Amino acid sequence: MHIAAAEGRSACLRELIRVGGDVNAIAGASALCKTPLHLASERGHIEVVRMLIAFEAELLSLDLEDHSPLHLAQINSHHNVAQLIMNALQGAQEERRRLHSRLIEACLQGDLRETVEVLSHVNRSNAGEILNGYRIDDRAALHIACLNGGVDVVKALLGVRGHALIQSSNSDTVLHAAVTSQDSEVIELILKNYPQLISESNNEGSLPFHWACRCGNHLIVKLLLEFPYPEELCRPIEDVRGNFQFSYPFDLNAADNQCRTGLYLSVANGSSVLVDYLLNFYLAGCPKPIQVDTYSNAGRTPLMVACSSGDSSLVKNLLEHGADVNLPVGITDDEVLAFESETSLEEIRCVGSGALNEACEKGHTTLVHLLLKHGANDQDNRALAIAQRHSLDRKPAPDPAPPVAFGLS
Repeated sequence: MHIAAAEGRSACLRELIRVGGDVNAIAGASALCKTPLHLASERGHIEVVRMLIAFEAELLSLDLEDHSPLHLAQINSHHNVAQLIMNALQGAQEERRRLHSRLIEACLQGDLRETVEVLSHVNRSNAGEILNGYRIDDRAALHIACLNGGVDVVKALLGVRGHALIQSSNSDTVLHAAVTSQDSEVIELILKNYPQLISESNNEGSLPFHWACRCGNHLIVKLLLEFPYPEELCRPIEDVRGNFQFSYPFDLNAADNQCRTGLYLSVANGSSVLVDYLLNFYLAGCPKPIQVDTYSNAGRTPLMVACSSGDSSLVKNLLEHGADVNLPVGITDDEVLAFESETSLEEIRCVGSGALNEACEKGHTTLVHLLLKHGANDQDNRALAIAQRHSLDRKPAPDPAPPVAFGLS
């Protein structure tokens, strides 16, 4: 191949290609690891160069001196050859962009046949642009396919290499996208191929686990938590005091950028089946890995959120699993800034049962009795004052708060 290319023997080269010769074969180090296209470009054999381009020779390969075929044609003043290669490079780039657009549309439509046809054009040199685009904000094919829940299309895509697994715009992984689709087959495919993504958080600080809890589907959460992860992915998880709790691929009590844990998000969405699953989830050596009492940036615990929504089943479940009924509502930075005088700060100080205060604030009479039965303290008669202000005994409880908004672009 190299001799035929170097000497411009186009007929001989064509026959070699016909019987299986590799147009991208690399010569030895003594020949600077050049390909046939390097040699033909260096010698100015334009017909041989045209033939090699037609048989998809790699246009951008570099020899040991970091010279591409275009460099060698220009260095040796073979201007017609250089122009031919530049035209080929431009045409190849346009073709890659067309193929990327076709692939994205096929993923959006769940068109398996079109996906397979486009993938037949993917090779080592063009995989990046066809699969992921050529701009930093382009959509990646695997991300789109996972987002749309097309299991057959995802399977086809996983048959080639070179996928971008994390979106540069928001750091969402393809596992975040799969969780959003709520398609268990797609999620399992991604976990089998890229199990390390379970510990990757996005720009919101959300792990795929947080995403699943926000969706509220306990079967998806169960799949994530009970998947057989490789042993090497497991790491020691410590509590806030630095004491070892359990070994797992990610921290089950990790908080997002608003300090919301998976349990907190599940309670906020009113997902009673999911909350029950999380509260009863256990690991070997750690029967209760999920922490019940955690504060979000809003100064509320899961129990306080449940009391505010008026969901008695959630409140009962949390209390039965050890939620502290007497934790106070936390004071947020915004609340501190909103008050200027010492008297005002004294009035908003953390006292009494935050859960009881929340139930009284929303007029949930049944929950008030339940909390008092579990030992809720009304420090400084604050809950009584709230109840009196809102006419607790005369006003019906409002409808529960709507679920936490969820979406993925």
